[in-house]
Amino acid sequence: MAAEKIDVHIPEDDILVQNCRQGENKLQDIYAGRSQAVGRFNSAQEARLSRLARVDIQATALLNGQEIQDVPTLEDLKQEVEVWDRAIEKQRNVVETLRGQFSKAVQTHPVQRARWRQIIEKEAMAKRLTAEAARERLEFVDALRKAGCTTISEVWLGGQ
Repeated sequence: MAAEKIDVHIPEDDILVQNCRQGENKLQDIYAGRSQAVGRFNSAQEARLSRLARVDIQATALLNGQEIQDVPTLEDLKQEVEVWDRAIEKQRNVVETLRGQFSKAVQTHPVQRARWRQIIEKEAMAKRLTAEAARERLEFVDALRKAGCTTISEVWLGGQ
């Protein structure tokens, strides 16, 4: 007998489910921001942005008629990555809390509760049938012994 496919109903209209989804999406956005910050830091590190190099970039901008903008130091870029790392840590904690709320919202939904009851009832029925079969087996073996059989073989009984 093939096992039936088990589906779980996710109540997407539940505010706790929506909050969890939003928290997870925000965490993904934070990961993307961190990735960009790491890229900027790595590029700056490869270019070895010394003070003179930063001044040179600003002078080139000035000569091209552009506004002079601050060029971040390696320390600034490193701190930016650390800020992203801290934001990730905090958002993971938020998502962990939201996941707990999500889990409760999903599991207490009437669809899950009804399915759970069906499974428990089916399991109880299977246990009753197993106990009944075990009792019948013992009674049958006992009847074979009473009939005079001294050796009881499952191989013989199974026809193998």
